[in-house]
Amino acid sequence: MRALKISLRPYDVWNFSGLDNRFGIRCPGQIPTDIVFNTLYFFTKPNDLVVDFMAGSGVVKDVCDIMNGRRCLMYYINPVKGREHEITRYDITDINQQIPEEVRQAELFFFDPPYYKKKEEEYGTNSISSLIRDEYLNTFKTITDKIYNQTSIKKIALLVSDYDDEYNGHSEENIFVWDYVNAIMASGQWRVHRHIHCPLSTQQIQPFQIEDYKKKRQLQRLSRSLVIFYRKV
Repeated sequence: MRALKISLRPYDVWNFSGLDNRFGIRCPGQIPTDIVFNTLYFFTKPNDLVVDFMAGSGVVKDVCDIMNGRRCLMYYINPVKGREHEITRYDITDINQQIPEEVRQAELFFFDPPYYKKKEEEYGTNSISSLIRDEYLNTFKTITDKIYNQTSIKKIALLVSDYDDEYNGHSEENIFVWDYVNAIMASGQWRVHRHIHCPLSTQQIQPFQIEDYKKKRQLQRLSRSLVIFYRKV
């Protein structure tokens, strides 16, 4: 990690900016690789198995491959072009599909879902981002209940961003990190172990946008959270 210039952050704010093109391939919702490195460093050990049911660009596996033998299995409802041979087609949201046997003893599920409607058109119609708010949030309960009941996976690392539609006049659509946490904890099967702030980069805001928000007395949305859940026993 030192040779790759990956920075470890032993505190609860991970303000990484930019993408690292050495890992994963371009896709909607791609995240800074440093977040994955830090998650695996602090919450898994060498040779642990990690599972990614919304594999996207494949960055989690690419990180696992160089981190002291950590292993990763990837699944996705629509495998990204270019990584079809590595990602197994599977829909974790389907309650009728059993979780594959080979991942049931995994240490951690890295969960980087679509952030509700933020990139709905890019994800496509079969993404959970196309669901209405209540159905979307219930999906998080469905997925985590399924994992608890069908596997012995010990930890979930959920990376989410607030969805704030207040300024567009649709405050009923707002979804915040506590909504995700409440959905996952509703069954009483998981507990929150850590809440880590992973803000989006201010570099994505243009100077003219900053001035516009100041004049309108509005706040740009840069919040993002990594919530670590531990299985209750």
